[in-house]
Amino acid sequence: MHATLDRYREGIDAVAGYIVEQGYDLRIGPEPKPNEPRGDIRLPTVGQALALIAEVDRIIMVGGAASSEALDLT
Repeated sequence: MHATLDRYREGIDAVAGYIVEQGYDLRIGPEPKPNEPRGDIRLPTVGQALALIAEVDRIIMVGGAASSEALDLT
């Protein structure tokens, strides 16, 4: 399971890099599925989604900002 989440993070990082390179004004939103009946779901809880977001390279582009310091409000 750990390797799967590593690949998931790498994929998010790759897509975020492409978004920046192309100059798109997009954000990535992983969607946890807490009520999904399948046992193979990769982000079953909000906590696991937040843990994944904390590991990506461009955290400001994924989900919500982790803190006000991460935002450039100037």
